[in-house]
Amino acid sequence: MLPKPKNDKTMTRTPSPRKRKRTVKVLLAVVALAVVGTAAGMWRAVFGPSLQAPEEGLAVYVPTGTTPQELVELLRPHLRHTFLLETMTDYASRRRGEVHPGKFVLPQGLSTYRTVKTFFTEHGVEVNVRFNATDRLEKIAGAVARQIEADSVALMAVFRDPARLDSLGLDTLTVSSLFIPNTYRFYWNTSAEEFFERMCREYDRFWNASRREKAEAIGMSPLEVTTLASIVQAETAKVDERPVVAGLYMNRLEKGIRLQSDPTVIFAMRLAGRQDTIRRVYLSDLKIDSPYNTYKHKGLPPSPINIPDISSIDAVLDYTRHNYIYMCASVERFGYHEFAAGSAQHNRNRRAYIRWLNEKNIK
Repeated sequence: MLPKPKNDKTMTRTPSPRKRKRTVKVLLAVVALAVVGTAAGMWRAVFGPSLQAPEEGLAVYVPTGTTPQELVELLRPHLRHTFLLETMTDYASRRRGEVHPGKFVLPQGLSTYRTVKTFFTEHGVEVNVRFNATDRLEKIAGAVARQIEADSVALMAVFRDPARLDSLGLDTLTVSSLFIPNTYRFYWNTSAEEFFERMCREYDRFWNASRREKAEAIGMSPLEVTTLASIVQAETAKVDERPVVAGLYMNRLEKGIRLQSDPTVIFAMRLAGRQDTIRRVYLSDLKIDSPYNTYKHKGLPPSPINIPDISSIDAVLDYTRHNYIYMCASVERFGYHEFAAGSAQHNRNRRAYIRWLNEKNIK
């Protein structure tokens, strides 16, 4: 006997209510885990360690006027998690305002949230700005421009601004006396105007009551002290010799004798258009018609011939008392000078030096 065909209803089994409930629970659990996992991932991306930086921290320079989008591009290469970076930056911008310019040093592992927030709530760190004694103001502008945001063109424009200089009683030559070579602390985003204003304050701080009293005691103004210091600076690189050289020039000034300083002649030649390196001054050079030619004109030149350092300025204020009025480069003590109170000894020293120059073929 053939078996009875099965009814279609018996072929399809309907899950029991208990099984359906279990399935729904499983699906809800999967969704919940997915949501929790996504939320945890987003939390780690926003608040977890993200910044990739060396142990000493990452230095980030933010120029003035940086937009939020430019900040995003600046930070993107240094963060592990960046998919929310633009959103967070936009939010910080609307809540906090503009991006703060400056130099920022960010610690390793900083979260994306804290990284973004830093540029809207903090003002960066100060940097050391150092410039040394030098022969030209342009070199100071170049050195400073490598250490702050302002470029050398902007700095020189401020250094040469007629209205600004006139208000200070300076001109394009005497302004060099305003700069005291040292190390100063600045915010990186310092402008050219802010730098100049700071130099004015540092000048007043340097020329305190003690130094002004010393200058007055030797019958000089701060500008005159700096002018003589610039000559001393150019004459000798030996700090221990500078008070002696300063004393020699003070003797000449007091006796009404021309300073006859070769560096002043070199400066006059440069002002006249001689841009090449001058290693030796000849008798023909001493005829140059310039107020800086101390072979032709008595007293100090109109302005410093370089930017002297503090040791040269203090060497003038505390010059050594002696009776020397002549000096000549020493052929036995390189960098030093031979001093003389009379012309006979000086001529002997001078002949020895000229002979040495010729032997070395120094032109």
